[in-house]
Amino acid sequence: MAVRAWGPTNPGNSPLENDPGVIGAWLADPNTAIHAAGHAYFDRAFVGKLQLTARLPPLYGGIEIANTANYLDGLPFARRLLVTGLPQGPMLVATTIRGSPEGGNRSEFAINWNLRISRTMALPYGSLAVGVEVLNVTNASNRLQENDISGPVFNQRLPIAIEAPRFLRFDVRYRF
Repeated sequence: MAVRAWGPTNPGNSPLENDPGVIGAWLADPNTAIHAAGHAYFDRAFVGKLQLTARLPPLYGGIEIANTANYLDGLPFARRLLVTGLPQGPMLVATTIRGSPEGGNRSEFAINWNLRISRTMALPYGSLAVGVEVLNVTNASNRLQENDISGPVFNQRLPIAIEAPRFLRFDVRYRF
């Protein structure tokens, strides 16, 4: 899937700030119109999903295996400058538009792989399903959000938020 959401939004790089449907800060400051146009927060540009499921024959236990791989392009963000020493206090000013390739920035893409293995067994009164899911199999620690403050460390692309680590989830279901 390819998406492009472009238009004027509130200043900021979070879902609460950069939402095209909220008026918010538009009337609070005349400077909010500077670099107001850009990609919306949830504009991932490219998104892909590949899903593969297989069920082994009853001779091998009838085990079901499900794989899901997701690709998400990085979140768009604007580089911001922290301005201090003003009578009204410090403030952040957008110095670029949000998102690339128009001159803004995007965090790194994220690829995620999830695996599920389950088996259903027939019982005299119903069925019992037992399964285990491994979420984030690669445990890649993808950067979901990056530092957007201009300064000497901006080009190091330091993460603010990373993907949740690998974990297991077990489930047991009884149907009658």
